[in-house]
Amino acid sequence: MQQLKRGSTPSTDLKTANEHRPSLIGTRNESTIHAQLKEMYRCPGARTEAPHGTYLVDVDRGDGELVEIQTRHFGTIKNKLLFLLASHRVRLVYPLLTEKVFVFIDPETGREKRRRKSSRGKTLFDLTDELVGIAPLLSHPRLLLEVLFTSEEEVRCRDGKGSWRRKGMSIVDRKLIAVTGSLRLQTAADYLKVFLPDGAPREFTNRSLAEYLDAPYRKAQQLTYCLRAIGVVETAGKKGREIVYRLNRKTDPGERKESTP
Repeated sequence: MQQLKRGSTPSTDLKTANEHRPSLIGTRNESTIHAQLKEMYRCPGARTEAPHGTYLVDVDRGDGELVEIQTRHFGTIKNKLLFLLASHRVRLVYPLLTEKVFVFIDPETGREKRRRKSSRGKTLFDLTDELVGIAPLLSHPRLLLEVLFTSEEEVRCRDGKGSWRRKGMSIVDRKLIAVTGSLRLQTAADYLKVFLPDGAPREFTNRSLAEYLDAPYRKAQQLTYCLRAIGVVETAGKKGREIVYRLNRKTDPGERKESTP
């Protein structure tokens, strides 16, 4: 995948977001990062936790645009997005964690005991886990997906209530350290440029695409599912037991160099 140029970050800086954070926590038991991002997207005249129908919107900017911040599980807000998109422009904000610091706290006092930097960070391929939940909506003309590349703290506590994979350690909170860049996805051309850059084969199977992108097979499956929903690719037959996909000529100008699967 090509190296992306990271765009501008939201107008409100992180220091200002942190200053406003205490007044926002508790309305929906939200994480710190969610409250911080709400403040970053709040502008003069905007409303937070604004009612629209039976839903509460994170930020109503007052100019016809609604901002929804979702840290995971896009599929759970699919119906909410459908309702909001019927009458408003919606900016769906997703923090993609590229750098993480674990902060371990004492279960009795809540004081920090130690911290360490994680060696793992997410990539754009991890975005496909979320996109599949709202794939039919990705091509909606009123929907803008804004991906924020973030550095975060993950606060953990060994209270015996967490997942067995973490040996009973709970994730107590997520805190935003910095936004290092952003990426906006709205049109079919945007998704094509990001996920199938110049040089990608015009026809491919999930397996050959996974090999070309050096990505797990499951990610390639998710990607082709989403790109079909957007209209970027279409089916072109079968190769053995695998479906062959090809770039849709309506969304691909045909100027890119072609590779073989």
